[in-house]
Amino acid sequence: SPISYLNQPIDTGLLISQIKFLLIYKKYVYTLSHYIMI
Repeated sequence: SPISYLNQPIDTGLLISQIKFLLIYKKYVYTLSHYIMI
């Protein structure tokens, strides 16, 4: 459940990998939308 997940200690490795994924995803979406606009 979300509550038990919040009570867990923060896994910095997981957090960093999620941030990396978000940055790559945003870059991919931005590039894709840039190509579509051309």
